[in-house]
Amino acid sequence: MFRKFTQWFDNPPPKNAPDNHPCDYQNCVERGIYRAPKSRHQLDKGVNDWHWLCLGHVRDYNSSWNYYTNMSETEIVNERQSDITWDRPTWSLGDQPQNKIFQYKFEDPFGFFESQPKNNSVNNTINPNQDALDLLGLRIPFTREQLQKNYRQLVKKYHPDTNRDNPEAEEMIRRLNQAYSRLQKMGEEGFL
Repeated sequence: MFRKFTQWFDNPPPKNAPDNHPCDYQNCVERGIYRAPKSRHQLDKGVNDWHWLCLGHVRDYNSSWNYYTNMSETEIVNERQSDITWDRPTWSLGDQPQNKIFQYKFEDPFGFFESQPKNNSVNNTINPNQDALDLLGLRIPFTREQLQKNYRQLVKKYHPDTNRDNPEAEEMIRRLNQAYSRLQKMGEEGFL
């Protein structure tokens, strides 16, 4: 695999064409002072690794040149994703080996560490706002209308009058009311 980025910082490609170099375009007699890449695989440092063209021909060449020529859609997506991290390997924070998981307890209002297993008894004491969001099926940011809509649907679903056979329905209504009031306060304090 060739190095796309570090080559430009270690030893940059030549900025000037060799003296009296003619334009590489066929039958052009002007001087080739502008460089253009020969291919995406040949972005090296040497003078001979570039086309040297006159201004008119380099404009034509650049307007028609495509780095992704002859690549499949999957190859293009993979190339762009590796470019995001400058071809360095990455991994999700939650995919680390079990012995290296961050063990400290802290609030995670945006759910960055959701891939770690949750313990509801610990989670209630750590971040009740996230529990309220999970219970009402919401994610930050959300609107007041979304909050009311989800709350009403769940209250209708778990209301004790329609769930007389379910002894947990009353507890669920209590939890829904607490979650709704907590999220309303978050909205009044400007956290949404």
